[in-house]
Amino acid sequence: MLRTSYRQDVGRLLQRTAPQAELLLREPDFTDLPASGREARLARLIEDGLRFPIDLARQPPLRAVPARVGPADHLLIVVVGAPPVRSR
Repeated sequence: MLRTSYRQDVGRLLQRTAPQAELLLREPDFTDLPASGREARLARLIEDGLRFPIDLARQPPLRAVPARVGPADHLLIVVVGAPPVRSR
């Protein structure tokens, strides 16, 4: 599933499986922020992750961001896209 992209072709849903998965992870570090600032930045990070759709024709259906929120604490933000439902 994580190597699959989807596209429409003349009303048919086609899937393509890549030979290997590429999942680019960035890890923002919020450990130096006070608790109130950290919560606001995390909320913005989550909103940004949800605001931008996943282009299933060009990329896998998963986007993940591991955020460091404390010396030993992390928050994993995961956005999963679903292929379009085929109408009958």
